[in-house]
Amino acid sequence: MQKLIKHAITCLLAGILIFSSVGCAKSVVKSLNKYDGIVADYGNAIDFMPDLKDLGDAKDVKFKCLERLFFPGGLSLFVAYDKNDYEKIKSTALFVNDFLVEPVVESMPVTELDYKDFHLKVVTDPDYDYCPCKSFGMFGYNDKTNTVAFLYYFDNSLDVIAWQAENPEKGMTDFINDNDAWH
Repeated sequence: MQKLIKHAITCLLAGILIFSSVGCAKSVVKSLNKYDGIVADYGNAIDFMPDLKDLGDAKDVKFKCLERLFFPGGLSLFVAYDKNDYEKIKSTALFVNDFLVEPVVESMPVTELDYKDFHLKVVTDPDYDYCPCKSFGMFGYNDKTNTVAFLYYFDNSLDVIAWQAENPEKGMTDFINDNDAWH
């Protein structure tokens, strides 16, 4: 009987070790050549992330995709412009997107926040109105660098991002940090 218990504990510990190392394994893609294919296959990202052909006269474009086996990841696209183009792109994005109007208790802690010199606003996904944290975008802008950011997260199993009554922005900041979709 003791031998069976030891064997069961050993198997359990081995399973936990394997799951934690595989579950945390991640893949990072930064190639713009793979952007269209990734966006098409990543939740409803195609409804939010811009088409590369629509970026106009961008000075710099950075893309990042983080994928994990069992945990959420994210997509990010940062696009820098000259001042005039930046203002046009920013105004258009602020006009055409449907932004979350108020936080959703225990699901989406904030509607907007400042993060690393960007002002970010949560964009809703109508397919997930009942739980906006399963699929959502964030549009951000940095007036100092004339850069816009498109961030997208999808995890069908995610029900709560974080809810910290004293500091809801920290919950969202932690989520962004944990999902490493930032450049």
